[in-house]
Amino acid sequence: MMRNANITPCEQLYNCSDSRFDEKTREFQGCGTIAVTKNGRLFAGWYCGGWCEPSVDGYDVLTYSDDLGKTWRKTPILIIPSSKELLIHALDIQLWVSPEGKLHVFWIQDNVELPEIGKWGNYVDGYLFNDKTHALWVTICEDPDADELVFNTPRCVDKGFLRTKPIVLESGRWFNCNYSRDTDTYEYSISDDKGKTYRHMTGAKRTLPTQWDESMAYQ
Repeated sequence: MMRNANITPCEQLYNCSDSRFDEKTREFQGCGTIAVTKNGRLFAGWYCGGWCEPSVDGYDVLTYSDDLGKTWRKTPILIIPSSKELLIHALDIQLWVSPEGKLHVFWIQDNVELPEIGKWGNYVDGYLFNDKTHALWVTICEDPDADELVFNTPRCVDKGFLRTKPIVLESGRWFNCNYSRDTDTYEYSISDDKGKTYRHMTGAKRTLPTQWDESMAYQ
């Protein structure tokens, strides 16, 4: 049962030069994603911070390149850090450019817990990571080719873990392969209004016995 992660977004730190997020502090990084705009700007995002995954020192990074990846913006355009105060873990970012050219920045939030006497689970650095439902958040940049990037207010669009890009079906429906780890059936979400709202769907068939269903749809 999600307490905070689907209600309160982690901070979004724009043009952040805080030394807490310097490259030299990143003992762990991975889970990369990349997207290209209509005018050829490359955006890259990844999860890092702390010494392992998961970690309440973890955060998401977003940056971009205007020369096809030869050089990248040194100061991240966006940092999304986890919150020890709210006990929310921010992790895996996913980038997608919609058919209208808008940059969607998705990320995942999980609740974490402080230790309780007699409670067992996946403790890391004194925190328990046992939220298998996940919360899927998004912020959107209407004009990702602009000199000054503006992102809208983040919102929680659904439950579930998204590790692959959405696709647009021939019908115009948007299809996301977001899933939770508290069910043994296949899960996804669909939008019939270009991402304004999503419906969470559960398939009839059971998934293969795997911990992570990082699947992708194809038409």
